[in-house]
Amino acid sequence: MKVTRWKMEPQFKKLPRHTPAESRYDKDADLGTIWFYGKYFEEKEWKKRMTTFLHELIHVYLFRSEPECYEWFGFSIQSKKERIRRETTEEQYHIDLANWIIPVLYPRMLLLPLELLAEEFFKHKYPDLFKGRTDRFYDLKVAWEPSFEKLSKRYKNKGLGPIAPYIVYIEVLEIGHFLNLVDSEDHENLARFQRLLEKRRRLLKSLSSSEQMEYFDRNEEKLIGVSLEPLCFLKEAILDLARQI
Repeated sequence: MKVTRWKMEPQFKKLPRHTPAESRYDKDADLGTIWFYGKYFEEKEWKKRMTTFLHELIHVYLFRSEPECYEWFGFSIQSKKERIRRETTEEQYHIDLANWIIPVLYPRMLLLPLELLAEEFFKHKYPDLFKGRTDRFYDLKVAWEPSFEKLSKRYKNKGLGPIAPYIVYIEVLEIGHFLNLVDSEDHENLARFQRLLEKRRRLLKSLSSSEQMEYFDRNEEKLIGVSLEPLCFLKEAILDLARQI
């Protein structure tokens, strides 16, 4: 894996607590950039930090080598700008809630296939390091639970209710996809990820209407159905999910 130029800058910005790092790629400058946030440095085990770093390197590599990934990332940025303009006019949500949905939840939905592809690439190209990635991914998902509780309390009276199922659904999709990557003989990880997935599904069901659950169940396989060779993901399914909020 080769990237012509690198710019690595430790920075601290006000982002969701589950966000340890973020990557970008400037095609014109042929420049890959990775930002590291406070959550990255909170992890004390260097092997787990290394897997986060490698995950971000993979993003940059895919941006550089796969036009579809680069174009989709650019599309997500433009879509967020359009969504900001629309929300400014329509005022669909309480301003505090909108300030979280538009820059955080909405892009996370759109960027879901790029995250899944990065995990697939990690497993395919670096199988010897995948155990470390598995441990890191699991830790991040466990840490999500108290952060979701805080989020629920913070926006309880600002209209989070109808949005909450979609927050949990993204978790279900990410964990379900990762579970598919775990080796069949790795019984320990299969068991703990299955327990985690079942816990998320119970939470999702408790927050969702019957119509929402029908939609979630019907579209789950489409949304996690990504492929590296050939590289593909179902764009329309992703867009339809993002339109729900």
